[in-house]
Amino acid sequence: MLPALEKIIRNENYFYEVRAGAASSMAKVFGKHSDPIGLKKLIQIFKSLWQEPGSAHLKANDFWDVSQYYVKRGVIAAVAQSRDSRNQTPVEAADFLFMVLNNNDNTDNSWSDTEFVVGILKALGSLRLANREAQLRVLEQLNRHLLMDRFVPSVHSRITQACLQSLCEIMLDGHVKLDRQLFIDAVSDQELAVQEVALECLVRLGNRDKDAAEYVLQYAVASPPRPHQQKVLLLLAAIVSNDYFSKLRGSSALPKLWELMMTGGPSQLARLKLSAIKVYNRVYNFSKSASVFLPTAQAQAQSSHKQKKRKKQEHKEERVERHENHDRKRHKPPRPERQQAMSSAPTPARASQEPRCEPPPVVKPAVRVCAVELQPSERHRIVLERDSRSYEWNVTCVEQKAKQTMTVFLKVGSKKRPCRRKAAWKDS
Repeated sequence: MLPALEKIIRNENYFYEVRAGAASSMAKVFGKHSDPIGLKKLIQIFKSLWQEPGSAHLKANDFWDVSQYYVKRGVIAAVAQSRDSRNQTPVEAADFLFMVLNNNDNTDNSWSDTEFVVGILKALGSLRLANREAQLRVLEQLNRHLLMDRFVPSVHSRITQACLQSLCEIMLDGHVKLDRQLFIDAVSDQELAVQEVALECLVRLGNRDKDAAEYVLQYAVASPPRPHQQKVLLLLAAIVSNDYFSKLRGSSALPKLWELMMTGGPSQLARLKLSAIKVYNRVYNFSKSASVFLPTAQAQAQSSHKQKKRKKQEHKEERVERHENHDRKRHKPPRPERQQAMSSAPTPARASQEPRCEPPPVVKPAVRVCAVELQPSERHRIVLERDSRSYEWNVTCVEQKAKQTMTVFLKVGSKKRPCRRKAAWKDS
């Protein structure tokens, strides 16, 4: 495997990204007992290509060949990504990076080596060293280049940005003590790119340090707005961990965050409002409604909502009562007989409901029949008195069951709709 990868790295006819990928694969090859044979072979290839013959010094930089330039940077990045079975970087990788950084010579080169140095500094920040002395050497190199870039600034302070990112990586790994003041001081830098990188590092350090998260939130809601306010809110909204936002609960910047969520700030950007809403909702989890910090504006909004709801309920009750009174007035008062019957009736089981107002039963007055003599199967015309009125019916005697009693059919009704009623006839 190693001879094939070496052939790809040395062949200039291959695309430079293919050659850099071959270098990354070679750095991950380990032998028995975690022997970094691939890393050693890669360092040997680098020295054969860019080191002076018979000397420990590297050749001066010459970036005219773009392909060789990117392959050189790819080999350096591949060395830094080498890990053993314990996920630790071999010491040979750290020694190699120190050698390349110290022997960097850009005197006769017409191109700037800023990006080349930035790649080496980022590679130092990605090392995972178990050796304490090697870790201290890494910190020394980063601090030295950070100080040098203040006196002789690089293009857009690119070296300062790389040093801040590498120091942040080392602090998050827990190799050194977390120092948030270093990044807070960088936020006040004149270079906007340095401010942006420092804020990104503070957002990441907020997972470990509560004060760093508090500073980031204060920066995001500051008035007047700062250059990277929108990006900081976007970074906060993209954080997945709930533990990060639990530290911010009860912060003094939350009322300003609420105001920013309502108004969108002086710029009134929709993206700014949406980011503020997302951050506010993450600070106070939806599932936790108790002990939620409510600013004055939100408390007033909730109280007004409750008042409107209460008035609506009262209006509904008044409307129902008005309809009930109207329906009660429409019913006629019961007759004396019904009123007496209701007073003597037992109490209903459900006392909460009013007794239903039923119409009084119809009391049929007595019918008085005149004295007549009836013969079977003959039609007779009789006169009945009812309600002080006289009615005439044709009566047909059908059957005689007793001496004084017979069954008759009374044809009652109008001419259009006659009806037959069966009744017991008792001769008086």
